[in-house]
Amino acid sequence: MLCLDIDGTIADKDGIVSDGVVEGIRSLDRAGVHIVLATGRSVVATIPVFEAIGIAGYAVCSNGSLTAWIDGMSAESFRIVDSVTFNPAEVLDAVCVGLPGVKVALEGAWLGFRVNASFPAGELMGQQHMHHWEELRGHQATRVTLRHPDRTARELMAELERMGIKGAAYDVEGRSWVDITPPGVSKASALEKIRMKLGVAADATVACGDQVNDLEMFSWASYSAAMGNAPEDVKGKADRVVGDVRADGILMLFDAIAPERVRDA
Repeated sequence: MLCLDIDGTIADKDGIVSDGVVEGIRSLDRAGVHIVLATGRSVVATIPVFEAIGIAGYAVCSNGSLTAWIDGMSAESFRIVDSVTFNPAEVLDAVCVGLPGVKVALEGAWLGFRVNASFPAGELMGQQHMHHWEELRGHQATRVTLRHPDRTARELMAELERMGIKGAAYDVEGRSWVDITPPGVSKASALEKIRMKLGVAADATVACGDQVNDLEMFSWASYSAAMGNAPEDVKGKADRVVGDVRADGILMLFDAIAPERVRDA
């Protein structure tokens, strides 16, 4: 079972998966490897990646809050197979006071975003629906995204930690936003459910990523690899480091692993 992050791992900064990486993934898929994409992206934003690669399989989306089966060979053919929600009221109350000017987006099973203010074009893939703070407090969410123009992701993480807010992570360093998932939810928690469903042995799991939202996945996998473009603290948590995404570094991992290591014998 091969678990791959998307942005910064198999896709470049423009969201493009190179022909070489596409063929590498297809080859492993044909060999019987269970390919799972594990991403901070929403389901809607993940579908085009499956279409570009041309495979069908599980996708862990929203940093573990939503799991879908996506058929990349049939346009927009997908189904939600698992979702975990939480009440965001406590988070919203804290950031409303502690982070003036913060923009908030709630994601849920409705596959769109309920926001207190419009996010810049291209940042949220899916429809944005405006709501007042009190209205947002009344919705169960699979994820809360916070964006602040004057904070980096790391700075936002530090602010949230001081507020006692848990479950925050980010998938692109330097971007001014973080995601908050339900307690106990991560890419790893969703991947474990998929592993059990597929009957894959725990020691037949491999994961690759490039950001802090991949760290739980690294700990969960039997073998992990960090991209060459990952921050140093992320590289230090992986079993090995491969090349930069701009040089199709993930192919180093594909070449190194035998199919029988990542599938159920």
